Amino acid sequence: MQAFPLDVSNRSSVANAAKLIKDIDILINNAGITADSTFKKMSPEIWDEVISVNLTGVFNSTHALLDKINQGGQIITLTSKSALFGNFGQANYAASKAGIIAFTKTLAKELKKSMIRVNSVSPAAVTDMTLPVLKSLKETYGQNIPDEWKMGSSSDVANFIINDLIESEMTGKIFSVNGSEIGYWQEPTFHKL
Repeated sequence: MQAFPLDVSNRSSVANAAKLIKDIDILINNAGITADSTFKKMSPEIWDEVISVNLTGVFNSTHALLDKINQGGQIITLTSKSALFGNFGQANYAASKAGIIAFTKTLAKELKKSMIRVNSVSPAAVTDMTLPVLKSLKETYGQNIPDEWKMGSSSDVANFIINDLIESEMTGKIFSVNGSEIGYWQEPTFHKL
């Protein structure tokens, strides 16, 4: 196993790392950042930074490595419940992660004939990115944190990917992992007005 340090938002950095990689069975697009702010106070720089890492980074990595993914391989992207439902102060983050859902579903259709599966995982896990939010919630709610913020661990997410998703034949799905609560989101449905 080899590791290549790179900046996913920088196409040259990704391209240089891609030259060192021969073939891939599974590509996991996991890089992500937050820079929370209400939309009215959000600077264009903060918007651009989050979109650049979270969404453009997925494009950069996948585009540079696509021809190296073996037939029968899989691309896994990481998204968020914020993409599905929105989240106060996260217009940039939610937009980037919603873009990943659309990217995943589209690529799953395009790569099906190449027998490359494309799925996404929406984790609810305690990570370096969620710790500041959880700390703030504990200060606000004490031990009565709202149910939607009760989370599993990053190990739960890794175990699901390793033990379940990699062997799954499904493609184009958005999976949810929160501790032992695992499932996938149904397709949106149209409701006539």
